[in-house]
Amino acid sequence: MNDFQIHLNDNGFKQFFGNNWDSTYAAFRLENSTYPTLTAKDGSYSKKQFIELQNLASSYGVNIVPEIDVPAHSLAFTRAIPEIGSKKYGMDHLDLDHPKTMEVIDNVFKEYLSGPNPVFTGPDVHIGTDEYAKKMRKNSELLQIIISN
Repeated sequence: MNDFQIHLNDNGFKQFFGNNWDSTYAAFRLENSTYPTLTAKDGSYSKKQFIELQNLASSYGVNIVPEIDVPAHSLAFTRAIPEIGSKKYGMDHLDLDHPKTMEVIDNVFKEYLSGPNPVFTGPDVHIGTDEYAKKMRKNSELLQIIISN
């Protein structure tokens, strides 16, 4: 009851946006220094604001659970780094066979989890991993990379 999960990225379904990935709404709602174009222009938390939100919630006994949803629901990622988008399953899926995909996702999680003052301060982080088309073996590889951080 005291967990509040915040979806930091998601996107619409292309069939509601003229069947066009370019017009489908997508956003990543947290400042990102490694990939600045990933951060939504129409509203996002700065790293400082997100840390302050977690601290405020903690003072009331609430655990903020940040969620970065990958490898599906990832249109914001593929807009920022187009080469990691799946040509087979759609641009809201990451191409798990592209070598840069793992590098990008690893860098994003490292930015928020590493260092002396990590952005994600609580004990939990949610990584999504739902609704990816087929290839569960590759999902497991992505999960292992994220967990190892």
